[in-house]
Amino acid sequence: AITWEKQKQTNIGVDMAFLNDRLNVSLDGFFIKNDNLLMKHSLPLTSGYSETWENIGSVKNKGFEATINATPIQTRDFTWNVNANISFDKNEVSKLYGDVKEILNGSDREKNIFLGESLNNIYTYKTGGIANESNRSQWENLDFNGKHVGLGDLFPLDVSGPDGVPDGVVDQLDRVVVGKKDPKFYGGFATDFNYKGITLNAVFNYSYGYSIDTRTKNSDLTSGVEAAELYGRINGEADPAGWAWSQEEIDHIRTINNGWGYDQLDAVWRNPVTQTHNFSVNGGSEKVRYFGAASYVKQEGFLKPYTYDKYNIRMNVTADITKDLEVFAGLAIYNTFQGNAVFENAEANYGKLRVWQPDQPVYTDSGKHIDFGWIANNGASVD
Repeated sequence: AITWEKQKQTNIGVDMAFLNDRLNVSLDGFFIKNDNLLMKHSLPLTSGYSETWENIGSVKNKGFEATINATPIQTRDFTWNVNANISFDKNEVSKLYGDVKEILNGSDREKNIFLGESLNNIYTYKTGGIANESNRSQWENLDFNGKHVGLGDLFPLDVSGPDGVPDGVVDQLDRVVVGKKDPKFYGGFATDFNYKGITLNAVFNYSYGYSIDTRTKNSDLTSGVEAAELYGRINGEADPAGWAWSQEEIDHIRTINNGWGYDQLDAVWRNPVTQTHNFSVNGGSEKVRYFGAASYVKQEGFLKPYTYDKYNIRMNVTADITKDLEVFAGLAIYNTFQGNAVFENAEANYGKLRVWQPDQPVYTDSGKHIDFGWIANNGASVD
């Protein structure tokens, strides 16, 4: 039967005040334990239901928060207040009922629960990279989705099997926790100005480290020399496209990044960032009151053209004309802008950039894009 969650919390804090209470600092450490954690999770379809609510176990949360409140200016008519805070916290599943170590959410990457891991873990396959001669022992005769991996294929690692050891088949038993979505730290900043009863304030929030992991734990590069030699072995002198590299060209690739070639992905990569800004103003008199607010969200994807910008502006004015008559006026403006690559989608571009033309750089020495003609400079196309 489902029961109420129980929570035990311990806090240790220090509050300090300086400069006649115009500067206040608070430091707070906390430890929280949640028992009878109530969560919804999926069920096998053979049960007749797709999901259920259940008390699954216990979760521990611990963290630290620091807050600073300051009044830099305070006069008879004007006051300026500033507030900033930063928080660090970590959660971990400390107990699962029924003597189990995991509760899986079907084949999804998220909402899987593991003993000793964060509730916000990412559960998926580890990537072995591109199948080549140097990693042949990892992919040779490997069965993935009923197909044997071959040279040039992108393949996941075989890390386990029914007996807990690699079995030559990549399936659900080979998924592992590769990261988590918890930010490293987060917080906010706020400031307000008050002049003769008119208040202007702004609020900013931030979160740092919200990501699975940089480059998704894939092999950073495919060897340029191996790619050239492999292409030559497959196509030989009869290559109809005339792309086969000569030995002189392969020797040149050996001089580029120790034979790995140019890293087009690294040249145009950026760590994804999300910024959220909020701003508001309010004031007025006994009969006329106004309120304005604006919000702006800016997201930058892992490649430069992938952006998402959204803004929202609202203004309201209310006036009491008489005891029984009130007039209200409002204005709302909002819009969304989204940026995409010049061709194909993010998934296709990411895959190509990891292996695309290792003998070709994205830029010239002076920082200009190189035109490779119909072959296309994929890095330049998404820059």
